[in-house]
Amino acid sequence: MYLNNLSDSALETFHLALNKFPAYLGYVPTTFGSRAKTYLSTVPVNSYLKHHKFIIMSHEDDCPNEENVNVVGYPFEKFGYTILSLKSSYFDLFLSYKIERAVFPGFEIDTDLSLNAVTPCVIPLDDFKVSLKRAKFKYLKLKKIGKLRKAGIGDLSCQNIALLIKERIIANYIYNLRYLEEYIVVLFNLMIEVPRASGEYPTRHLVAMKYLHQRKTLRVTTLY
Repeated sequence: MYLNNLSDSALETFHLALNKFPAYLGYVPTTFGSRAKTYLSTVPVNSYLKHHKFIIMSHEDDCPNEENVNVVGYPFEKFGYTILSLKSSYFDLFLSYKIERAVFPGFEIDTDLSLNAVTPCVIPLDDFKVSLKRAKFKYLKLKKIGKLRKAGIGDLSCQNIALLIKERIIANYIYNLRYLEEYIVVLFNLMIEVPRASGEYPTRHLVAMKYLHQRKTLRVTTLY
């Protein structure tokens, strides 16, 4: 089972409670990238999603979406949850969760499909250059310098920060894709990890980018 957005106290609560069961072997920290996290990203299968008091899962494609079938079989209803299910062709495409990891050869289609959800103009991101405008760079140096220094990149030039982002584009998934119709622009977010010379945990930065396919340019809109 993969859990995200856990506080340290919630993680400790889970760990202490599950330790009572012989089948529990422990947990693997996945806040940062690692070989273990990469391996785990290829192992779990998507069974269901929990959203508040709803359990969302897939059912057979020849069954109407209104059926709400509990194909997993766990007694969710006993604990106050409501079952919602839909055809697997919809669930698998739009509701399957993927653990963060690098985009390896043969899996580039995941990024292409993500882009295709918001634009018909799909171009491999490897073909794009990253643009960091001077005004945006000055803003980052003024308002985000503490975060940049913590990552050891506070003294990098505008061009070198853009190159750093470019190097890490294929090292993770893109997400939060959206199309702003009023501006006719596609945007997405990217999470990058920057190793620290001290050997401590890397720093994680969220980069928001504009997808300018006509110019084959990814323009940085924010970084923090």
